[in-house]
Amino acid sequence: MPARDTSLDTILRRVRASLLAAMVARLGADKLPLAEDVCQDALEKAVASWSYAGIPDKPLAWLKIAAWRRAVDVLRREAFLAPMADDQGEQGADPPAFDGDGGQDEDLRLLYLACHPGLSLRDQMMLGLQLGAGFTAKDIADLMFMKASAVGQRLARAKRKLRAGGPDDLLTLSPDEQKNRRLTVLNCVYLMFTAAYAPRRQNALLVRDTAGEALRLVRILTAQNPHCAEAAAAAALLCFQASRFDARTGADGRLLLLKDQNRAVWDQGLIAEGAAHLGRAKAGTALSRYHLEAGIAAVHAFAPRWEDTDWQAINTLYGRLVALYPSLAVLVNAAIAKAEIGDIGAAQQLVDRAEACPEAAHHGGTALAQAHIASLQGRIEDARRYLIAARSLDQRTAVRAHIDALLESGA
Repeated sequence: MPARDTSLDTILRRVRASLLAAMVARLGADKLPLAEDVCQDALEKAVASWSYAGIPDKPLAWLKIAAWRRAVDVLRREAFLAPMADDQGEQGADPPAFDGDGGQDEDLRLLYLACHPGLSLRDQMMLGLQLGAGFTAKDIADLMFMKASAVGQRLARAKRKLRAGGPDDLLTLSPDEQKNRRLTVLNCVYLMFTAAYAPRRQNALLVRDTAGEALRLVRILTAQNPHCAEAAAAAALLCFQASRFDARTGADGRLLLLKDQNRAVWDQGLIAEGAAHLGRAKAGTALSRYHLEAGIAAVHAFAPRWEDTDWQAINTLYGRLVALYPSLAVLVNAAIAKAEIGDIGAAQQLVDRAEACPEAAHHGGTALAQAHIASLQGRIEDARRYLIAARSLDQRTAVRAHIDALLESGA
């Protein structure tokens, strides 16, 4: 059997959400499990067929037809669909709408379904990541510091609630309904990007396909909602972060911190796009975490060198962000920013707050921040102890190699 073409994997991952959205829209949300099953069947058929025959010109249309035919077979067998006349043949099972590869509206449909107001916010986020981004229960558990079994149970309950409510017409959500769900959809896309930009349980430092898909989805959101300041701010943030993809590792695959990155390889096109999005975000009256995080990312993006970074501006933005959204990651990064301007006392207070977060026991960020502060204060043995603790909490090879290098240098 020939080796699997990585481009095939990329295409299948990219079209999965659109395929599932099309099946759910056709079958109804009350038949979500059937939609998931027939989509998986179609993807498996594609792997078997395309590996030899090549990828078709319209891969999503191929998958939609394969999935729909499978759905028709299942529904016939379960007597949910009246038998079709024999002379209709296979063609009668193919809706005309499946002739093309769909449009942008279809790509976000599952996320809007998942963000149903009848579900808790946490369940909306988890279901959105699974349906709209293809995350497994383990992926979501790693991201949210939960057990995979607990995530699986919550996902199953959320799907039952959706089915109990009857079919949800994904094609005709009113503008008000879309607006009510939009921020949660945006949060799902951002979580998707975050999980790809800093995966916790993989050797890779970046899952490019997933991060790229999140960037594509946020661009669609901004195009569909040109007056949504939060969407524009999130798009700016993702563009600024994505601009550094090629600079995050060295030739040996080792992690490069922001101060060590070759800024000449930062993607200037993405930086310019991020600036344009940020300009539109500032035109609104809302101030979200995305505005502040994008502002911080912009300061870094436009500094020619690490030494030129405007740390006072960054600290001002972090001060507002900590007041608005004091997550573990925000507290840790704010502490590092305080340390950069020499305010070690404030930095230590922020790290102490971060360590009080429930997820801190599973996250190496606080230990790395403690190590940095200890090193600045000349407490070398404390710094080493914190580095060793951080290494034990991070499974990624590149991060461990970076920590090993710090330990060997006597940091």
